[in-house]
Amino acid sequence: MSFMPSAEQVLELMRTRRSVRSFEKRPVDRETLQKIIQIAAYAPTGHNSRSVEFVVVQDKTLIKQMSMNTAESLDKIIGYTNSSIMRFFMKRSMKDQYYQVMDLRPAFELVVAEVNKGNDVVFHDAPTVIAFVSDPKKTSSEVNSQLAIQNSLLACDSLGLGGYYCGFASAMANRDPRILSALKLDPNKRVDGIIALGYPKLKLKNWIEREAKVNWI
Repeated sequence: MSFMPSAEQVLELMRTRRSVRSFEKRPVDRETLQKIIQIAAYAPTGHNSRSVEFVVVQDKTLIKQMSMNTAESLDKIIGYTNSSIMRFFMKRSMKDQYYQVMDLRPAFELVVAEVNKGNDVVFHDAPTVIAFVSDPKKTSSEVNSQLAIQNSLLACDSLGLGGYYCGFASAMANRDPRILSALKLDPNKRVDGIIALGYPKLKLKNWIEREAKVNWI
């Protein structure tokens, strides 16, 4: 007897998955988290390098501190962009990434303002945060982590949880030694991405159809 899901079932899981940013206060038990990590561990990797490691954070105080650290790091970038001299050097060193930073500046300002008011818009008071970590010297390590993140977020939905990719925290983690220290990382390791997860307050029933852009050759 085969327990393999059909293509229709896989598609249904992916179509109904949503980024969830509103969570119940109840914690996620370790057994459930271990299932998510096990599913993440089966993600494909370049050259079968299996480089991904996981740091699970459930300490509420620590999550709040990481949120504040992220906002403070974003605020520093805002300060850099206020200086014409700094913008000149950023443009030369960052190239195309410079324009991405400038496009995101209003979002940075919003995050900083809300966190300063006491609102956690970085992790949205999620009871659990998982950092995906690797050794940057290993082949395809960052890509491997992103593939594992995809598996993890799909696993959340299959287990009745919700989650999302924490873009701001992921981007600032390696820039702020306080975040790296909070995650107790080996100095040779790098944070490739962070997700937040928990039991969703709301269940979204509708979804948007997505059309893929394809060139058949």
